[in-house]
Amino acid sequence: MRDSIVIKLENITLRVRDTFLLPNTNWQIDKGQHWAILGPNGAGKTSLVKALTGEVPVVRGRIYSPHELTQASRAAYVSFIFNQPNCLMGEHAMDQPIVIIGIGELGGVFAKAFLRSGYPVFPVTPRMNIKEAAENIADPQLVLVAVAEKDFGSIMPSIPAPWHNCICLLQNELLPRDWQSYHIEDPTVISVWFEKKKGMDYNVLIPSQVYGPGAKLIADALAGIDITCETLSTEDDLLHELVRKNVFVFTINIAGMVLPDGATTANLWARHNELALAVADEVIDVQQWLTGTSFDRKRLIDGLIEGINGDPQHKCKGRSAQGRLERVLDIADEAGLKIPRIRDIRARLML
Repeated sequence: MRDSIVIKLENITLRVRDTFLLPNTNWQIDKGQHWAILGPNGAGKTSLVKALTGEVPVVRGRIYSPHELTQASRAAYVSFIFNQPNCLMGEHAMDQPIVIIGIGELGGVFAKAFLRSGYPVFPVTPRMNIKEAAENIADPQLVLVAVAEKDFGSIMPSIPAPWHNCICLLQNELLPRDWQSYHIEDPTVISVWFEKKKGMDYNVLIPSQVYGPGAKLIADALAGIDITCETLSTEDDLLHELVRKNVFVFTINIAGMVLPDGATTANLWARHNELALAVADEVIDVQQWLTGTSFDRKRLIDGLIEGINGDPQHKCKGRSAQGRLERVLDIADEAGLKIPRIRDIRARLML
């Protein structure tokens, strides 16, 4: 039946450099099935798997799914299991899967990293029932919540309690109170300093920072796809890194709203330095109120500069800029913070 199909290959032919492989191949993977691809060196095993993940082009035929899976979603159904001496299966082949909730662009990068490391990956897409998934995978290695910031509040209450002890979070604007409000006490948290846009390879600004029970797993997996990720030693280090990323994101987004379209972080810092510093200072005020912590402002500004230097051509104003401006102002109103420069930016935008 159509509903049983996960992925279907219809008369495909692959091309690797000047060589055509697996001409007119047909293959159907149904729900509940697990396949292993065996064959001698050069037979096309790796190329076939890479075609499923979108890394090798299909020059004839098509790869089809009735569920309209994205390339990243298809990738999450496929594991690379490499041969080892006296052992057919890879190092992590018998491990419990890593669950990824939200297979978008960023989730797809993590899926690729885990799969390259040999971990089985189980994707949870918006059409799937998380409760049913948890019944099938009661004890996963890790549950990576890779949904966008705007979806965080709606997805977190639906995550079953058995998964709470292996949660990993990666959203921007994240602070400890965000996971503590869902009774999650010891998550793995990564401050992501790379971006992935549709149709483009990922772009690393500076090393990402990760803390928690799954920190080594995350750092090792990302290293396998050439993304540097450093593990942190303490919760205080994590809090600093989260606030540093928030200062970077809020500052460039909000200050960028009054700059010409396409303005870069290098342009902001070189030509509008006073504006950037004023906005950053007020963002720090907001972060201190949210966390109840006093931060080393110079250290945070140094971290902002490091992020800017990591990719000077990074665009300041993204799609989330307006929402971030409104959120900062709402928090400031609640806290009784003046933040005059940010309020002036909104006033200018309303003219």
